[in-house]
Amino acid sequence: ARALVLEPKLLLFDEPLSNLDAKLREQMRLEIRSLQQRVGITSVYVTHDQAEAMTLADRIAVMSAGRIAQLGAPREIYDEPADRFVADFVGHANFLVGTVRVRDGGDVLVEVLGGVRRASAAPGRYTVGDTVEVMVRPEEVHLGPPSGDGSLAARVSGASFLGSIAIYQLERDGERLVATAPMERGLPLQAVGTLVGLRIRDGALRAFPLPA
Repeated sequence: ARALVLEPKLLLFDEPLSNLDAKLREQMRLEIRSLQQRVGITSVYVTHDQAEAMTLADRIAVMSAGRIAQLGAPREIYDEPADRFVADFVGHANFLVGTVRVRDGGDVLVEVLGGVRRASAAPGRYTVGDTVEVMVRPEEVHLGPPSGDGSLAARVSGASFLGSIAIYQLERDGERLVATAPMERGLPLQAVGTLVGLRIRDGALRAFPLPA
């Protein structure tokens, strides 16, 4: 309030919610966002909380070793991270090892998860035969019954109930994946040890070249 009454041209926030409990933090995120929009003051907000940044920001600058690793809108940062650091820092991600088979414009075809799949290519050099890391977000790993319709078979190694969603740990041929799925009221979690089928949406993968 003392800062706002001076009508500054720039308002600086330095982790203002760090000492609040989780529920109050969520409420205050919305209050701060609403206040900023009402007063119309350009604001710079420093936080280590990724959810806070995604909720509040029109543009996010992800910092690494004192430099800006990526600057963009929240959706851009989340869906098209510039490098592995940004992908891992913002949100949750699965990382798999794959092999480049074809470079196709801004995409690469990568052999991963038992097949050749299309992935958007983060900036960098890609050569056929190169080993790359491939990212997929947990919400893009969709579970269903095991079948021969093109879905991949995986086994549930862990399951957690978080109210509206469930988090599953999956294993397939030595690879580990985390998947999130909406919970329908009354339906049980998939039991540990259950064999399930999984599908990954076309365009959900993003490839990163390995460091030289």
